[in-house]
Amino acid sequence: SGDYIVLAKSPLQSGLTQFTINYWMEADTTSFASHFQQGSSGNDLIGHLCSANASNCEIYISDGGLAYYQLGNYPYSADTWHMVTIVFDGTQSTANDRAKIYVDGTQHTGGSYSGTFPTAVGGTVDPFHMGARGSNGYGMGDDTYDGIYDEWAFWSVPLTQANINSLYNSGSAVASNTVETSNLIAYYDFEQTSTTLEHQSTVTTYSDPYIEDTSGQNNDSENPAITTTTATTN
Repeated sequence: SGDYIVLAKSPLQSGLTQFTINYWMEADTTSFASHFQQGSSGNDLIGHLCSANASNCEIYISDGGLAYYQLGNYPYSADTWHMVTIVFDGTQSTANDRAKIYVDGTQHTGGSYSGTFPTAVGGTVDPFHMGARGSNGYGMGDDTYDGIYDEWAFWSVPLTQANINSLYNSGSAVASNTVETSNLIAYYDFEQTSTTLEHQSTVTTYSDPYIEDTSGQNNDSENPAITTTTATTN
């Protein structure tokens, strides 16, 4: 337990004024956990962190000051595939236009915003952790994600509702590199037949992920525990 995936170089680099993150997840439990993080609390933090209880499930997009959208509930049922989409547009003037989260293609609107969302990604970005807060100066206070990931993709534009609908495809999903392809930054499809998770897009290649073992067994590996279609953290 305690394993998570690390991108040594984050696809979301400093100065990026717009981005979208999209991924599929199937949690083994309804226990709250951190989905991803880069940066550290109050200093360039980007993440989807859920801790302690449903009211503490938030998306963070910060630069020098903490800013977040608090969902007020935990919308991810166990043993069910969900698509999560986080859209940032720093060119907009209000918080609810700068930061949005969609679950299964539908924007979550029942939560509340706090802090001032930045106009661009801050300066502290590497590494990017999938399935944990990681060690970006924030520690491991929350549980790591226990479940399966698939189809992680990053774009340098805010995807539209039509784009998101296409990705969700009524719950059947499509390959992420078929949507808004010209602005795709990085794409991990988890379709390798080996145990090496590889970047699949044709744009700038980012470092291949590895599993970080936090159980004290010194099992860090360049070969994540993945099947032919998904990555599993536990």
